[in-house]
Formats: sequence, C-alpha cells, structure tokens
Amino acid sequence: SSSSSSSSLSYLWSVDDTSIDLSNSANLLSKTNRRSNLVLRPGLLAGHDILYRFTLTVLNSHGAAGSASLSIKSNAPPLFGSCVASPASGVSLATMFRLECQNWIDVDMPLMYRFEGRERGGATVGVGSSSSNSSSKAASSSRSVLFSVSEWSQALYVETLLPAGKGGATGSDLVIIAKIRDSFGATTTAEKITISVAENVQINVQSTTSTIKRRVQSGDITSLAVLAAGTSAAVRSRTR
Repeated sequence: SSSSSSSSLSYLWSVDDTSIDLSNSANLLSKTNRRSNLVLRPGLLAGHDILYRFTLTVLNSHGAAGSASLSIKSNAPPLFGSCVASPASGVSLATMFRLECQNWIDVDMPLMYRFEGRERGGATVGVGSSSSNSSSKAASSSRSVLFSVSEWSQALYVETLLPAGKGGATGSDLVIIAKIRDSFGATTTAEKITISVAENVQINVQSTTSTIKRRVQSGDITSLAVLAAGTSAAVRSRTR
C-alpha cells in the first residue's frame, strides 16, 4: 500500500497482489504523499490477462474512512503465431520477398503487423546514426543498421524488395524482425527470420529509378526507402 495526505484528508492506496509494493516509489510515477491519484510505472503489471484490484481508502481528520475499488485487467500481447519469409534467399532489388505472419491470437482485435530488417551480427543502431571520431567509427563497423520494411498495417503479409548486406555478390544474411500488436498496443516481437540477400551486380539503374518513381506516386514511402538505399549501395560498390 501507499499513503498520502491532502489538507484534512489522507489517502491510502492498496492492491490485492502482494507482489506489487505500492510503498516503493520505484514502482510509481505519481507522488502519492501529495495527490489522491496513483500512477504506476510502465510494465509494473506484467502478468498476462491478470485481474488486479486497487483500493483507495480516504480518512478525514476525525478518523472516519471511506473506500472505493477499481479492477484492472492487464493486457497480454498477441500469442502463439509464427512468421515466415519466402524465398529464403535472393538478389537485392530483384527478388520479391514475401514476409508473412500467421495464426496470432489476441482478444483485442484488430491486430497490426510491422516488419523491420537488419544485417545479421553486431549491435543494432538506428538509421541515421553517425560517429564523430575514429574510435567510434571503428566500433560502428561491427554494428548493423535497423531499417523499416513495412509500417504498421492489418495486412498479414508484405511483398517487398530487400537490400543486400555486406557480403556483396556472395550473399549476406539479413534478419527480418516481425512485430505484432493488439488494439491497445501490447506488442510481441516474433522470432527473427534470416534471409540471404546477394548484391545485384547487374542492376539496371534506369529500371530501378522507374520503379522508385512508381513507388513515390503510389505513396509507398517505406518501399521507396529500401529501394533508394539498395540502389545507392549498388552504385557505390561499382565505383570502388
């Protein structure tokens, strides 16, 4: 429990789950010694579909008390599904990959899906990160850049081109990360899918440019970013 006071009233919060200590300020975002409301730290109610009962007891200066209770059910993220990619290998900016999630279950519909990618191995860094000195540049060489393959959508699958990794024409593994969330935002990160994507040594820049223009016209900004990054990498590799 956790108590607070305001003018002539004092407040005491309690919860029926003894594993949650409301007297520990590390579990709270609110200052309950000053306010009658209770704000919990995100992630404190970690159980899946567990019903918690919170009770607020109020005492006045004469010792008279009143109380009210509120029941809250924790939200479990989507469960039991799987995600796959087909084919398992291909060529950058040429092979159309199908990334698909199947059989995910949650009572809070509809479900939304998102796919991200990164090179296999190394720590993940955000797109657009930079290093300002030689030591950090050396460290960043072992990192892999996380890029968006698709935005949140109710579609169970996406068909997309993918860029090559550092392996060049011999192929390099990309790790596809699938995320599934319910209507309240509870999110599951699915098992990581590994795809081998070789560099396209025969890329037709004119044809790819036309594809990019079509994606711009259709408003497919995410695929546009993948296409632009892959084309840029291919052109740079030719000039080295």
